[in-house]
Amino acid sequence: MRKYLVLILLLSSSLAFAQGRVSFVQENIDFKIDSSRFYINGVFYFVNNDVAFKKQNIVFPFGILNDSVSKIRVFDLNKFRSIPFRELEKGIAFTLELAPQDTLKVNIAYQQIAAKENAYFLTCTGSWGQAIGNAYYSLEIADEVKVDSLSYKPDSISGNVAYWTKQDFWPDKQFTVWVE
Repeated sequence: MRKYLVLILLLSSSLAFAQGRVSFVQENIDFKIDSSRFYINGVFYFVNNDVAFKKQNIVFPFGILNDSVSKIRVFDLNKFRSIPFRELEKGIAFTLELAPQDTLKVNIAYQQIAAKENAYFLTCTGSWGQAIGNAYYSLEIADEVKVDSLSYKPDSISGNVAYWTKQDFWPDKQFTVWVE
């Protein structure tokens, strides 16, 4: 009897360990800047490691007021459908639905009016309570734009595109492009 009790305790503790909330594990973001716009086009990976269906509300902040943001798209790449969202003062809110033991890829794209300081809000990822497992960024710079500085030093540059690769990334500042 004791042997069965130990086996049941081991199985239930491993099942409890496997359960949890939705995790944010990866982002791939392509940025582009020209003389009038700063474009953000990203794919965000969310994982449900639980054995139950999950619905989770997401607040996606922008670095600026929404009146400077346009052409917002939130798209479920798994089901090839738009995800309804609600505009906030400086961002959007939407709900994710994830099947048990599943990964959901969400495309979020928008553009904002270019300024001397163009920022993407990276530090909010700390609200997930964990580092981003993998992060891949690219920044395409139009010929007419003169970049003054970047908040993160690129890992490589090819022509007019800069690239960053991060693992176990815990951002300590925004992704910012300062232009002359």
